[in-house]
Amino acid sequence: MAKARDRRWIGFLAVAVTAAGLTMPAASVASAGCLDAAAQRNAIQSGAVVRPTAVRRVVPGELIDLALCDQGGHLVYIATALQPDGSVKRVVVDARTGNVVGN
Repeated sequence: MAKARDRRWIGFLAVAVTAAGLTMPAASVASAGCLDAAAQRNAIQSGAVVRPTAVRRVVPGELIDLALCDQGGHLVYIATALQPDGSVKRVVVDARTGNVVGN
């Protein structure tokens, strides 16, 4: 019973954090050179980048946002995750290797 309540609470927090704008605003994502849905799909299907499920395995916490972006000619996933203590953490993952490259 407590675990179900905790999951609902974490889900509520994830929605609240997103609604409050604590994740990267859309304008920032676009200016960061993030790919649109079609370009992301092409990169994943071609094998140029790891699948998002691989990113979920290396990012601690509950993933609440994930974007595939070009940073200086290098594709990275920018992941935003809700931590167990309620804080929000942004993690940068190399899209080709699936390794964490920054926080």
